[in-house]
Amino acid sequence: MTAWSAYYLGNAPEALERISLYQYKYPQGQYFDELESLAVDLMIVQKNYQAVLPKLFSLENKLKGEKLEYTWYRIGSVYLKLEEYDRAAFYFEKLLGNVNGKYYTRGGYLMGVCLEYLEQPETALKFYHQIVESGLKDEWVENSRKRISLLTED
Repeated sequence: MTAWSAYYLGNAPEALERISLYQYKYPQGQYFDELESLAVDLMIVQKNYQAVLPKLFSLENKLKGEKLEYTWYRIGSVYLKLEEYDRAAFYFEKLLGNVNGKYYTRGGYLMGVCLEYLEQPETALKFYHQIVESGLKDEWVENSRKRISLLTED
């Protein structure tokens, strides 16, 4: 059974084992990074947050463009789950560097969430407003509108 087969059959431990075997046998293999990314996703689903961070940092040093932004999003999300809000905010803020990026609105919203946890609601409001005023339309813009409404209630 291949790693992909195990993954699609819902057998995460088997998929991770197959990925590890492939990476050991072919450290320069053409599918190494793709399988590393799949391993990261599986580890996040399994809530194996501490073990996934080194893999994410490794990917961060190799990737560019949208794949790098996705990696920043995943690192920030792991830190958010670990309740390390300052570290999560650092990675979500990176997503705001590309207004046209796929993760721009998501990063801004989650940046605001981190700032709320860090007891900085006024600064969080600035990020939510930035996302709402971006002119983009998606669930993260709507979530930002809701947070603005809640934070500005009298």
